[in-house]
Amino acid sequence: MGFDKHLSALVAEVDDHLGDRARWSGVEGEVRIHPFDGDETARLGATEIFITGRMIQVHRRWVADPRPNDIIERLDDDGVTVETLRVTAEPEIDGDGYWRCVVTGA
Repeated sequence: MGFDKHLSALVAEVDDHLGDRARWSGVEGEVRIHPFDGDETARLGATEIFITGRMIQVHRRWVADPRPNDIIERLDDDGVTVETLRVTAEPEIDGDGYWRCVVTGA
C-alpha cells in the first residue's frame, strides 16, 4: 500500500473519531460532521459585503451528494438529537473530499 493510501486511511480514522455524530436526510446510518467557520463575499452594486455564515464540513464518503434543504440532526453521545440544521445553499467540495455546507437552524 502506497503512502497516499496510508494517509487517506489515517485521515478517515481520525474523521471517524473526531467528527460530531449526526443523521443526514437521505443517508442511512450515522455520519460525522465538523463545524467550519467561513465567510462569503457578495456584491451589491459596487459594494462588497462580507457575510459570515455557519458552515459544516462532511466528507464525501459519509454523504456522497448533499443538497440544499437536506436536514441534519446533530446527536449527543447517547444518540439523542441536540440540534436540527438545514442546508441552505449549494454545497461545495474541496480538494480533500470535504463538502462545505452552509446551514441554518431548521
